[in-house]
Amino acid sequence: MAPWLVVIDWQAVCGFDPAQLQRVLLAELDNLMGGLSEHQEDDRLAGLPAPLRVMWLLSWLDFEVTHGSLLAYFYNSHGRHAALAEQALRDIGAVQMADVLMRARQSVDAENEQWAAQRAVLGLPHAVVRPYEGLPSGEALVGLTDLYWAAADEEDWGDKLDTFLLTAVQQEACRDDR
Repeated sequence: MAPWLVVIDWQAVCGFDPAQLQRVLLAELDNLMGGLSEHQEDDRLAGLPAPLRVMWLLSWLDFEVTHGSLLAYFYNSHGRHAALAEQALRDIGAVQMADVLMRARQSVDAENEQWAAQRAVLGLPHAVVRPYEGLPSGEALVGLTDLYWAAADEEDWGDKLDTFLLTAVQQEACRDDR
């Protein structure tokens, strides 16, 4: 068996509670995605089943925003998946959060060349070392981070993620039945 094949027995995890399921999915993601280059991550991500893909995208989004802000997310390597993370939020039903992430992405995209130039001067492709100074989107991302957390609270996104994962795992188990 190739090391990149998903080894989760979808039928076996169907009865897991959301916390157990997330632990299994995260462990599988560690095995599948750990130690890969950005290009390899991108290739592998495209082939992941929905429960794993959504879990990976939203785990990184949550990690970066929790430990920094949307600014940190866009300045670290996983911000390159913002459009995919936005779609993952829509897939789980967290539309307000997706809308905030879309606004943040549009703000960053509008200044993409200027951001890239300032990062290049630092010699670091993905690092929060104040390369955003003087860019309007840097300020915008601070305010959008507050809106993001307000939307997360209002939408109870954790419950939405749990519901999505339980349903997506059931769908994968049904595929295994064929």
